[in-house]
Amino acid sequence: MKKILYIMMFTAISFLSISWMTPSSSDNSMYVAENEVKESEIKGLRKLDNFYSLDNENAYYYGRIIEVADVNTFETISYGYAKDSKNVYYDGEIVERVDARTFKVLNYKYSLDSKNVYYDGEIVEGGNPKTFKKIGDNDYYLDDKNVYYRGEIIQGADVKTFKEIDIYYSLDNKNVYLYGKMIKGLDAKTFRKIDDYLLDNKDVYYRDKLLEGVDAKEFKVLGDHYSKDSKNVYYDGKIIKGADAKSFLIIPNNVSEIYRSTDYGNVYVKDDYRVYLNGEVLEGADSLSFQKMGSDIARDKFNIYWDNKKLKNIDIETFEYIGEECTVK
Repeated sequence: MKKILYIMMFTAISFLSISWMTPSSSDNSMYVAENEVKESEIKGLRKLDNFYSLDNENAYYYGRIIEVADVNTFETISYGYAKDSKNVYYDGEIVERVDARTFKVLNYKYSLDSKNVYYDGEIVEGGNPKTFKKIGDNDYYLDDKNVYYRGEIIQGADVKTFKEIDIYYSLDNKNVYLYGKMIKGLDAKTFRKIDDYLLDNKDVYYRDKLLEGVDAKEFKVLGDHYSKDSKNVYYDGKIIKGADAKSFLIIPNNVSEIYRSTDYGNVYVKDDYRVYLNGEVLEGADSLSFQKMGSDIARDKFNIYWDNKKLKNIDIETFEYIGEECTVK
C-alpha cells in the first residue's frame, strides 16, 4: 500500500512540476523578458510551429523578438531551427558561420550546410557534409574519413568496417566501443555480447570493465544481472562473496512466469547455503525451503518475506498468497 501511495504522490508532484515548467501553447508568458511580449497580446500574430511565430514586423521565439530576422523570408525548419535569407536560427539564436541557402536539418541533434556538419548548433570538427550519413538506428554517423558518436570523432575507428551493435555498443574490424570509447583489450574478432557482459576467446568484461581472474571458458550469463564461472558468482560484474557457484540458481516463481523479469518484481536467487536478493545475502532465509510466491513476496519454512524484510506477526501455517493481496485461512 505504501508503494502505491508513494507512486501516486510522485506522479502527482511530477505532473504539477511539468505543468508549471511547460509553456502553454496559447500564451508563453513565462518567457517574457525585456524584449518579449505575451503572444496573446500581439495583434496579427501567426504561429509557425511550437517555437516560432510572425507578425508583419517581427519574428518571435516563444514571444521573444528575434531582432535581426527578416520577416519576408523567415521560415521554420524543424527541431527548433528556423532560417531567413541571411541567417539560420537555433532556439531563436543565430547559428554562426552557417550557409542559410544550403542548410538542412538531419535530426534533432545534427544539421549541415555546404561547408560544415553541426551538432547542437556547433561545428563538428572534421565533418564532411558531402559524405556525412547515419549508421543504423542510433547515434552513430560517419563520413569518408571518420566515425562520430554524439558529435565527437571515435578515435581509431575504421570507417569501412564500422557498425553499430545497439544504442550503446559498436565495433569495427579491430575494436569494440562503448559510448564511442574503445574498450581496451577486447578482441573484436571473437567478441560476443550477452546482456551487459562482453566476452572474447580469453576474457570477460562487464560493460567496459575487465573482470580479473574470471574463467572465460566456464563463464555463463544467468540473466537478471547474475552470472557465474567455475569459481564465483557475479552480480553486475561484482563477485558475490561466499556464493557457491556449483549450486547457485535463480529461484523460479510458483505463481506466474511474468515475475521472472526484473521489471515485474524481485528476483530471488540461492545456493545450497544462502538466499540472495539484488546480490546481497537475505539474512536468516532458509535456502532449502525458500520459494518465491509472487512479485515481491517469498517464503521459507520459518518466515514470509516482502522484498528483503520478514513480515511480523504472521501465522506461517495458515498464510496464503492469492495474488494482489495476502490472507490467512
